[in-house]
Amino acid sequence: MLYIVHDEEGRIQQANKHYDPEGYDKVLHDFGMHNFIKVNVNTVVSPDEFFVHQNQLTMRDAMDIHIDRPCMVAGKSGVTFSGLPKGCNITVLVANMPIYQDVINDGQAYLESPIPGLFTVQLDCWPWLPWSKVVECVA
Repeated sequence: MLYIVHDEEGRIQQANKHYDPEGYDKVLHDFGMHNFIKVNVNTVVSPDEFFVHQNQLTMRDAMDIHIDRPCMVAGKSGVTFSGLPKGCNITVLVANMPIYQDVINDGQAYLESPIPGLFTVQLDCWPWLPWSKVVECVA
């Protein structure tokens, strides 16, 4: 039996395979782990790919993000990202260094730059899978 311990939002904290489950519920409760489910699966349960929703092991869905163009022109045009879930965290990186962070609540974000370069846009919003895209800005 696989015991999956999770937090209030369904994030998996532990996934323990137990071959003698009798009494294991009490052991978890005694250690303060009250949020758990029991499943019988023959696979590894990755917390990056799964979460617990309504006491069921559930795969995390991909965000349905749309981009209006693949690149932008420095100082002239930008890129609009739409389909962002409410409360989505956006981080823009250049050379793996964050240069901008925000929380998006209206479903879209706009990126522009006065200088050419490669910009990595990362979107993160629980329980969806993280999303990332490199956007080029040309002169």
